[in-house]
Amino acid sequence: MKAHIHLLQKERIASRMPLEVNSPPQTPSVTLDEECQARPEYMHVSTVTDHQLDVSYSRWMRLNGSQGKLFESMRRLENRCSELQTELMMMEAKCTELEASRVAAKEEIEELKRFQEQTSFNSGTIPQKDAREIEAIKSERDEALSEVQTLKMEKEYLMQQLKMLKITMEENEPEPPRPI
Repeated sequence: MKAHIHLLQKERIASRMPLEVNSPPQTPSVTLDEECQARPEYMHVSTVTDHQLDVSYSRWMRLNGSQGKLFESMRRLENRCSELQTELMMMEAKCTELEASRVAAKEEIEELKRFQEQTSFNSGTIPQKDAREIEAIKSERDEALSEVQTLKMEKEYLMQQLKMLKITMEENEPEPPRPI
């Protein structure tokens, strides 16, 4: 059963699907308050004059609009970056946990080998029960090793995405507006 789950997780990683199947994506609920009236926070009033529009002012307005888009894009990149960092930390914690599990399984196998050597030395054969237990522990160890490898691949993938996002953020960093 665990091997089947592990195989499914590998397929999901390869196709870049989320690993959690049972949990549906969380979507915030949106409700409308029918009594609420939308009002702008700031009222902007334009004045009609005979003066021509200052060229530097219009250029500043165009830059200000594009910077708003740039800041929005940067905000989204920063959010994605923090999501990836959180996901990376969770994967690292899971890797650490699985690594500890692998070490414990390895120690248990070594202990069983010593026990097996003692019993085979004393009786000459291995009891069937002990042989099954050894095989079960070996299969658990192999599954844990496979899971560690999978998580290492995921961690590497997330690190690459994080680096790409940081590079993108550095390239899109806006220049401060120049004083007029």
